[in-house]
Amino acid sequence: MVKKIDFNDLIDFNVQPTDNPFTCYLGYFEFDKILGYIEYNVLYDTIDIVNVFVKEEFRNKGIGSVLLKELIDLAKNMSLKNITLEVNVLNDAAIKLYKKFNFIVVSIRRGYYKGIDGYLMELIL
Repeated sequence: MVKKIDFNDLIDFNVQPTDNPFTCYLGYFEFDKILGYIEYNVLYDTIDIVNVFVKEEFRNKGIGSVLLKELIDLAKNMSLKNITLEVNVLNDAAIKLYKKFNFIVVSIRRGYYKGIDGYLMELIL
């Protein structure tokens, strides 16, 4: 099950607190335990994904896909125009996930991740 959560629900994930008023979270739950989450900002007519994280022992079970689909549905229900994100060019698993949902690379951010390039990806809704 996926539902909106707040920062206090992510104690087990060592998430750093933010004072950004636009930051929101969706959590993936099984048996009342959060197995993964997606952190995002809603800014005007877009969502910017900050982080998608699934506990290591639960990866490759479709949890990231469920979270991303839920976020896309949320954005569509809010009549937003697009979803953007940055991803390390070496993060093949994440890139594969985003491409599965039709995100496209729109730019390369040179040296974005401590000297490693990042892709700026976007999904037009």
